[in-house]
Amino acid sequence: MHEVNSEDIPGMKFLGISLIACKIRVGIIGGGKAAFIKALSIAGRDSEVEVLSPNFFKGFYGLKNENVKLITGEYETGFIKDKHLVIIAVTGEDEERIIKDCEKANKLYLVCSDFRKGNFIKPFQDNTKNIFFTVNTRGNPMGAVFLGEKVREVLKGYDDFMDFIIKVREKFRGRRIKKELMKYVNSEEFYRIFKSGRHEEVIKGFLKDEGNKGGNEEEQFSADTDR
Repeated sequence: MHEVNSEDIPGMKFLGISLIACKIRVGIIGGGKAAFIKALSIAGRDSEVEVLSPNFFKGFYGLKNENVKLITGEYETGFIKDKHLVIIAVTGEDEERIIKDCEKANKLYLVCSDFRKGNFIKPFQDNTKNIFFTVNTRGNPMGAVFLGEKVREVLKGYDDFMDFIIKVREKFRGRRIKKELMKYVNSEEFYRIFKSGRHEEVIKGFLKDEGNKGGNEEEQFSADTDR
């Protein structure tokens, strides 16, 4: 296991991935408030969560989420066998034992007592209608929430724009024009055109120019948008 200290934080690098939540099984060892907060957040994204502990924080008993299963008992290695992610919300010897088990089984694991002991963290995450994003501030969760709220307000201004581009992308999936069209519409210039309300007109002009090189993409776009 990689040993960490305070000098690791400034140079620590992170790898961002997005998991398909409904296909992920998560195991949480510990029944305290930290475990409850993690379970609530993860289950809310439709992942399956099993929480193992001899006893549970009172909030668990009022949690109405079919994705959360409470298991009363002590930790055994077999608990993590079918889990994609493991969250360790205990301390002391139990924590060290579970870390070793996770390392041996090549699990992704988060350690609540000190994120530097684990090999993944759970950043602040939020979304607009079409944009999902995360914010990681290197160990400052409240700072991540503060910045995340600001980021969300900015991204909301691009939501309708992204919605339109996603629809255009789907209409031209598999067609020869797609690459050039996507390069054109995903730009600051086209965003300004979109805000002016001339986006469909301009795309038709773009497709007409490309159509002169072969193909009838303008007619197809007109047919699609008229539906």
